[in-house]
Amino acid sequence: MRTRPGDWEGDLIVGPRNRSAVATPVDGRTRYLRLVALPYGHSADQLRDALVAAFSALPEHARRTLTWDQGSEMARHHELAPHFTDGVYFARPGSPWV
Repeated sequence: MRTRPGDWEGDLIVGPRNRSAVATPVDGRTRYLRLVALPYGHSADQLRDALVAAFSALPEHARRTLTWDQGSEMARHHELAPHFTDGVYFARPGSPWV
């Protein structure tokens, strides 16, 4: 549902030969997109650090949930959860729109 601001949906775009990556969290209500560069790789640690930096400037009401796909880059999701008032969630494999 896209009824309130602060519910983010994210994914990872990886370039050719895994040499570059960018995280693409988008606010479900406002459709505001944040492009989060991952210049040094896209491991779970690197993604966690980049997302914390990207979201730390936002007020608490703009950081309610984060929903991501099932990628291994979210292995540190439990360390991201405190930065979102309602936690981190994962999309269903094969049907992320459900």
